[in-house]
Amino acid sequence: MDRASGTYAGLDVTGIRPNDGSALVNRLAKHQERVSQWLLENELVDEINLFTFPVVVGQGTRLFPDTGRDRALELVESRATPSGVTIQVYRSTGRPQYETATPDLNT
Repeated sequence: MDRASGTYAGLDVTGIRPNDGSALVNRLAKHQERVSQWLLENELVDEINLFTFPVVVGQGTRLFPDTGRDRALELVESRATPSGVTIQVYRSTGRPQYETATPDLNT
């Protein structure tokens, strides 16, 4: 929250009273992709619950931006519902460690 400009994740939150949580939640819900990306950028996400529905829509807003820091995630739980929705729970483990693969030419 940037108190000087009255913004939270790039959204104008001026005029929302401290105890008016529903107004803040409603405003944030309308811009959830921006809020999610802001929380990720500022390393305020400990866990991601990812629901995958068996539907292809071909459009929509990206959850993860094209640019930004890479993050390593650890899968801590995975399950599927009877209707085919899969639910994965990931926890952030910090910066990813990249390794290079060397092909074994003798096989």
